[in-house]
Amino acid sequence: MCETGAIIPQDEDVIAGLEQTEVSFLRTLFGDDAAAMQVWTAAGETPVTDPALAAVLCRGLGLTTAELHALTDALDPTFSLSDGVDANGLAALYRLRTVFRLFGWSIADGLRLLACLGADTDPSRAVLMKVDSPEDLIRLCDALDQLAALARWMDSVEISPSTLCAILIPTEAGAVPDLSDTDRAWLDALGTASAPLAIHAETFFEFQDWHGPVFIEAETWLAHLQARGDILHPSGIFRANVTVDQIETVVADMLKTASVDLEHPQNSARREQLVTRLLRLHDNQVQAVLAHIATLSRSLTAAGADPLTRWAQTSPLDLLDILLNDGDDRQRFFWMEGLKRYVSVIEAFGLGDIDLWIAGHRQHWLSATFGANLQPLSLDQLFHLQAFAALQVGAANDATWRGYLAFVNEGQQDADQTDWHIAAVDTLAVLFGTAPEEMTLYLQDILGPEHVPTDIETLETIVRHVRLAEDLAVSADGLLALKAVANAGETADWQAAATAAEAGLAQFNDGSQVPAYRHAFAELKRDALVAAYMKTKVAGDLDLTETIKDRDALYRHLLLDVDVTSAVPTSPIVEAASSLQLYISRALSGLEPEIGFYDRDALQAQWELDQDYRQWEVNQKLALYPQNYIEPELRYVTSPEFDELLQAVSGKSVDTDAV
Repeated sequence: MCETGAIIPQDEDVIAGLEQTEVSFLRTLFGDDAAAMQVWTAAGETPVTDPALAAVLCRGLGLTTAELHALTDALDPTFSLSDGVDANGLAALYRLRTVFRLFGWSIADGLRLLACLGADTDPSRAVLMKVDSPEDLIRLCDALDQLAALARWMDSVEISPSTLCAILIPTEAGAVPDLSDTDRAWLDALGTASAPLAIHAETFFEFQDWHGPVFIEAETWLAHLQARGDILHPSGIFRANVTVDQIETVVADMLKTASVDLEHPQNSARREQLVTRLLRLHDNQVQAVLAHIATLSRSLTAAGADPLTRWAQTSPLDLLDILLNDGDDRQRFFWMEGLKRYVSVIEAFGLGDIDLWIAGHRQHWLSATFGANLQPLSLDQLFHLQAFAALQVGAANDATWRGYLAFVNEGQQDADQTDWHIAAVDTLAVLFGTAPEEMTLYLQDILGPEHVPTDIETLETIVRHVRLAEDLAVSADGLLALKAVANAGETADWQAAATAAEAGLAQFNDGSQVPAYRHAFAELKRDALVAAYMKTKVAGDLDLTETIKDRDALYRHLLLDVDVTSAVPTSPIVEAASSLQLYISRALSGLEPEIGFYDRDALQAQWELDQDYRQWEVNQKLALYPQNYIEPELRYVTSPEFDELLQAVSGKSVDTDAV
């Protein structure tokens, strides 16, 4: 420990008061240990493994020893905490610990989630780096924004960091197999269900004798199919993507090799029978494995199991061959864990058959960034699949959206581009519950003219616009006007935005909020006018620049209250009269320089009566129109309303009802 007075060394470059702020913050965190912590970080030579320093860090940051070690491992490559903890290292420990706690994540879960995102991603890289420049600070803030968005999304789908990481992190291909009894029972049941469907020599017993006579042994048939390499696995399971043409060709080749007369009706019929049997066995193998995969979850169907295997970067038949190979438990374990990982996604996110079909066959429908090649499970995919679920409201269900996406991605656009575009826009308008004209405005703003959304990511952007317009009770025009000024563009139509905002407010609480909005908006315009005047008029005049430094000085110069609120009713004439009155009063009081008077005493006497506007107004009216006050009947000019009033009260008692 050191004396408090020696906490911060004197430095000419240190901003006055900054050292006290730093010590105060350290004292908030570390209490009586703040002085020692300042000495350690100032020197930067005490490693985080030092027992005394580690104990202070754990107490001050509220960490366990294991949590401190975990943070150290994550930050050590950049901050060298093992060599010495300096101010940057302490800031990094505090920052990471604080961020995780703000999001409700444990230290272990937060670090694991950063690892899930990948070391090369912006959030992971930025929160673990040093902040040495303004650019670094901007990157850090952007990364924290992304993590905050991720935390909000995780809260919305009710998924914890540990669950998300378990979903995203695949089992290592070389992991030691650890098949549970349940897994082995499931694999045994799969083997039992698929055994009668495998291609063996027995499959060809009925197809050994051919007209000729020609005899082809069953083993020869099997060897021929296996020799092709693209038809059968050694296990007797068909390979992926085997086509009818391939099966017909391999059968015909065998018959030709054996000199079987293919033109003979009997041989032709038997050949068709063999091809049909092989195709049926192929289809049955596929259905058997898909039906068995569907038993892994009540949320999964056989129809959804097929795209699930594609999403997992395999195929039903290739997967079946691997799972039946009891000689390679490493591969079986790897794929069993992979299947269970994808099944957990289905259960966690409530994915249905159409969701899986898109993920396993049309990933570019999720986002254009995915391209045509299927990618394994990723956080981006989960985000867009959840966005797809949010699109499904009312009649706009998953099947309807798949129909729309198929139309815009695979429809015949070249047949009639205009009709195709109109049909797409009209369909979107119906699905989003808005007018086609408004949908056109949204599309033009987001995508440009003659374009329509072809993926869920873009659809999600559009639905945010539509729903925000509904929430604000504004039209598409109004929302886009508000959006334009939100970017603080000087060329934006601010008046259109103001009109839209007022129109929206008028829809709530019978328009009771409109006056408050008008007052607030008027005050914003007032402040903008003050700033513009200071920048253009005052800044361009050296004399004014010397005398007008703030709003109070501007008030004394203009004789106009530049801080008055719009809640005070006024008009240009009233303000002009008020300024003139103030000017005369200041002149008579000697507050206006370079002012001369012809007859100061007369002006002073008259001003006693005229300095109050309302009093002056009454005197003027009495002087100009005395008949209105002395004898109203003597009015030379009367209005129709006044004539009607006179007639109504003539000959009657003047009471409330008569008037």
